[in-house]
Amino acid sequence: MRRGYVDTLAGQVHFVTAGTSGPWLVLHHESPLSWRVFEPAIGMLEEHFRVFIPDTPGYGGSDVGEQEWGIPDYGRTLLDGVRKVVGNDPFLVGGCHTGASIALEVAAQSGGQAQGLALMGLPAYDDETRAEKLAHWAPNVSVQEDGSHLSLMWNRYSRIWNQPPLAAKNRAVLDVLGALEHYNWGYNAAFRYDPVPTLLSLEIPVMFITAEFDALADADRRCAELIGAVLVQIDGISGQIGIREPQRLTRELLAFAKVAARR
Repeated sequence: MRRGYVDTLAGQVHFVTAGTSGPWLVLHHESPLSWRVFEPAIGMLEEHFRVFIPDTPGYGGSDVGEQEWGIPDYGRTLLDGVRKVVGNDPFLVGGCHTGASIALEVAAQSGGQAQGLALMGLPAYDDETRAEKLAHWAPNVSVQEDGSHLSLMWNRYSRIWNQPPLAAKNRAVLDVLGALEHYNWGYNAAFRYDPVPTLLSLEIPVMFITAEFDALADADRRCAELIGAVLVQIDGISGQIGIREPQRLTRELLAFAKVAARR
């Protein structure tokens, strides 16, 4: 595995890459975290793919913009970064939660270069739910003298990740603390974005890989039925497939790559 930076339309994007053969696989992480949500799977994925995982602008090691972005903006910038690494080669693209929305835009904007799309928790909300999420899910947080922002984020990930591995929770909290003043920008972009029209417009294979108890599992099921996509459910977990089930994730992405190659 190697790390690097690529200059994009909107500043430097940090990425990790791994593998020397096979199709390109581009993965986008959930907000407000980093490439590390896929770290346990990289050693397995690189046996079959050339892997490229960028940090979303504003998170991990990537530059942050001066104002909040929309999902199409993230997609445009990250596609620019992808192309500067993979060139004109075709690629598979996938993502989790906010990263799923971004992956969808990368695929849609790629002009056919993306040959398949794997989604893990697509935030396909109705208008009422989007408004409620914008109002309440990710309030502004700032550094506090008494350190209460630290326990706030620790408790947040204890709750929303449902008994995560301790090391994974610690890593998530470190990531969000590193982006604390704008940690909610990615969330807000996902809540403002309706992915369904773009999803319906795609003419490439789409697969949903869904954790049984993920908060977005029902949305994945609805979207898969809407477009006639394959949905694979990973039982017994509430999310973070790359952390909790890296072998299963690798197996499903490899199977999907074979389907996309026959397109």
